[in-house]
Amino acid sequence: METLKNAFSYVLVRVLSLPWTLLEYWRDQRLRSHYGELANKVILVTGASSGIGRELATQLFKHGAKLILASRSTEKLEALKTELLEQIASPVPVHVPAVLTLDLEQVEHLSEKAAEALRQFGGVDVLVNNGGMSVRGGAVETQLSVHMRLMGVNYFGSMELTRHIVEDMISRGGGMVVNISSVQGRLAIPFRAAYSASKHALQAFSDSLRAEVASAGVHVLVVSPGYVNTELSRNSMTADGRVYNRMDPNTASGYSAEYVASEVIKGILRQDKEIVLAPFMHRVAIVLRAVFPSLYFKIMESRAQKHK
Repeated sequence: METLKNAFSYVLVRVLSLPWTLLEYWRDQRLRSHYGELANKVILVTGASSGIGRELATQLFKHGAKLILASRSTEKLEALKTELLEQIASPVPVHVPAVLTLDLEQVEHLSEKAAEALRQFGGVDVLVNNGGMSVRGGAVETQLSVHMRLMGVNYFGSMELTRHIVEDMISRGGGMVVNISSVQGRLAIPFRAAYSASKHALQAFSDSLRAEVASAGVHVLVVSPGYVNTELSRNSMTADGRVYNRMDPNTASGYSAEYVASEVIKGILRQDKEIVLAPFMHRVAIVLRAVFPSLYFKIMESRAQKHK
C-alpha cells in the first residue's frame, strides 16, 4: 500500500509540474539565438575559484565575456585562468580573464577592490555576487562570532561591493546585478538560522535595490537554488566556528553546478528579476509559507524534532 501511495505521489508531482517543464523548454529554445549578446560584456564573478562561481566563469568565458575572476585565493584564480585559456574551445573570440584577489570579510577594503575591478576593462556590465559560506548549527547554540561572520560574508560583503559597482553602472547608463542567494533565503529551516538570516538580508536588499535603480537601467536578479552539489557543506562552519568538513546527503544529491550556472546565464539574458531553482515541493513550501504560515510552522517544528 505504501508503495502505491509513493508511486501516486510521484506521478501527481510529475503531472502538476509538466506545464512548467514545457514552458521552460520553449523558453530555452528561444534563448539559443541570444547567447552572442554576452560577447564582450564585462562580468565580475565573486567566489569564482570553486563551485557555482567556477562553473559560471567557465560557461561565460565560452560565450566571449570579459571576465573578472574574484575570490580570496589568487592561486586558484590563476589556475582557473590558465585552464580557461589552454583547455576550452569557444565558437566566439575570447578575452584573457582578469584576476581580482578579494575577501568579502574585509568590508573596509571593498571600495578599493571595486575601483580595481572597474579599472580592469573600464567598467562592469554584470556583477555576480556568488561568494559566500554556510553554517550547520542551531539558532541558540551558534556563537555570535559565527553569526557575525556569516552575515559579514553573505550580506555585508556582497552589499558593499554592489554599492560601489552600481554607482558606476548608474553613471554609465545601466548594468545588472546578480545575487546568488538560496531557497533558504526564502524559507528558513531548522539548524540553518545564521545562513538563512544572511540570505534573507540579501534578498531584502536586492528587492529594495531593484526598485530604486530600475529607472537608471540597472537590473537586479536574485537566484535562489535549492541544494547544489558543491563543497559548500564541507566548507561550512559548525556552531562554534570549526570546519564542518562533511558532505551532507542532500548536498551530494543536489543540482550540479553546471546546471545552476546555465540557468543563471539564461536569467541574465532574459533580464529576469528572480529565479527559484528547486524541486516542485520546495516551490510549494514557499507558497505555503506565504498563504498558510501556521501549517508551514508545524511542518518545520516536526522537521526540527526529527533532526535532534
